[in-house]
Amino acid sequence: LGLPQPSTQDLKSMLAHCAFDTMKSNYYVDEELKDRVNPQHFREGGVGGWQTVLSSKLSELVDWAVEEQLKEELAEGLCFKYCA
Repeated sequence: LGLPQPSTQDLKSMLAHCAFDTMKSNYYVDEELKDRVNPQHFREGGVGGWQTVLSSKLSELVDWAVEEQLKEELAEGLCFKYCA
């Protein structure tokens, strides 16, 4: 990209900024978007938390939608694994 490599301190700062607890505590939604977003966007941060939120039927619908939206990428070799 032609950009300089970040310093160790910059990398540590970015890592701290992207930590789950930091993002959850700094979560902010613009006033005009508040009625369109989930205020609990960041829940617990654990693997498999979706299972307490989505029913089996809704989970199947999400699976179908992801496969439909990523059809071309999957055909080109994109691979992802669900965590339960």
